[in-house]
Amino acid sequence: MQSLIINKYSFLAYTFLVVVCSMSAMALEKNRKFVISGPPGAGKSTLINFLAQEGILTIPEVYATVIREAISNGTDKTLSKDKTALYSSMIKKQLEWEDQLPVGSIAFLDRSIVDILLFISSYEVTLPEHILQKIGNVDYDLVFHLQSLPEPFYSNEMKNRDEYMRCAREEGIKMAQGLQQKYKEYHIPSIDVPYDTTENMAQFIKNKVAQFIDTNNK
Repeated sequence: MQSLIINKYSFLAYTFLVVVCSMSAMALEKNRKFVISGPPGAGKSTLINFLAQEGILTIPEVYATVIREAISNGTDKTLSKDKTALYSSMIKKQLEWEDQLPVGSIAFLDRSIVDILLFISSYEVTLPEHILQKIGNVDYDLVFHLQSLPEPFYSNEMKNRDEYMRCAREEGIKMAQGLQQKYKEYHIPSIDVPYDTTENMAQFIKNKVAQFIDTNNK
């Protein structure tokens, strides 16, 4: 079985949260999972990579890994035609990664099971019972919602080239709204991340995480 493709956190990054939140080691017996969600192009992967470079524990988006593995073992054509097989593989891999988190972890996820369930709702997909049983109770501490690229960031050249960028933005807004609603259905607290530089968005998220852990460990 493939080991978890995960970015290990450094002592320095771990200490950041411990010091800011004034927590003891015992306060971290429960894993803390924080999701970064949003439509394509919102900057999720860039943000996750930025956090990983700081030495913080992260889990990448599962789709790319599932497709890469399918290409390597020759099942990619099957997955491209069979959405049930694709999404079942994504859920199994996502759960595998989350189960492999070290005890007491503070981890940031590029999407989660909830995102996958939203994508499934766009197709006529019925998950097998054994996959549904694996999902169980979706358990994440917070979700950070990134938004579509703000209108001012679309240049006139991009707007006038064709209708693609306009349509892409509209679809991004719809997806962002759909994701927010899906997380509400699972009663997962959410925070909207104001659009900014990657560094500033990362700092915003870390501050909110520190506040959350501090509040929930008093």
